[in-house]
Parts: sequence; structure tokens; C-alpha cells
Amino acid sequence: MSRRPRRLHILVIDDDPEFHEAISHAHKDLLSLSVITFQNDATLALEMLHSDTPEQMYQKPVDLVMLDLNMPGMDGHETLAEIRKHPKTKTLPVIVLSNSDLRDDVRGAYAGGATSYVIKPRTIEQLRQTVLQIDSFWSHSAVLPPESDPNRAE
Repeated sequence: MSRRPRRLHILVIDDDPEFHEAISHAHKDLLSLSVITFQNDATLALEMLHSDTPEQMYQKPVDLVMLDLNMPGMDGHETLAEIRKHPKTKTLPVIVLSNSDLRDDVRGAYAGGATSYVIKPRTIEQLRQTVLQIDSFWSHSAVLPPESDPNRAE
């Protein structure tokens, strides 16, 4: 049985503005239904995720987080721990996107509750393909966890 694609709200937490721009261009090229919000500060991203104020949520709750590990201030491991601690976000899918292929980083991300771990692509075409695969899987195939808010808009 074929399911209708979902319009996802994806939150990208990464301090690199060039990566934001590359993801944005790759996403536009794909003509995706998904909406991407960028946040370069983990503390502000957590405030947005945990807020009950619609303006903070951009009118639609976040369905998926793409998280960088290496950020100034609160790093990705700490951010992931905070996401998993909060009742509202403890089951939120979090894809770690990192330049690191170190076993300790991969192991630590999964131990901390990452849904998956992806090495950041090196070229724009590889990034485009990665964004396409992530968007396609999460908007067409995956079943998202129920949100704690029963009035969640799909």
C-alpha cells in the first residue's frame, strides 16, 4: 500500500553557514514538500524544540532533527542528551550529520540516542543525494513517533 508523502518540518542544528546554504540549495533542487529550519546555536534550538509557543515552532512541530556534533558552546552530544531528556522530544528522530568518522563519535552518538549517523558528504552532488535519501525515507516510508501533543498537525 502506497502512502501519501508527508510534509516534514526538519530542523538542522549546525554552526556552519556554508553547510546551511548547501543543504538549502540541495533541498530546493529536489522540489521537496518538506520545510527546513536552520539553527546555528544548540541552546536556541532546544528552546525552539521544547517551546509550546506556536511562533517558536514555526506553526508546525519539528518532525526530524539533523544535528552536527562539532559545534561551539553546547556540542552535538550534549544537545542530543538534552533532546532525549525532555518528554516532548525524547522520541524525536535525530540524524547526526558529522565530518567525524571516529568510532568513539559514532558509538557515542548511538549510545546517546541518535536515530542514525551520517558522515557529511564532501561534494554538492553527494550532499544532494544524501538530502534526497533522507527526505524520501522520512517523508514517504518511515512512520514518525506519536507526538506528545494530541493536536499535532500532520
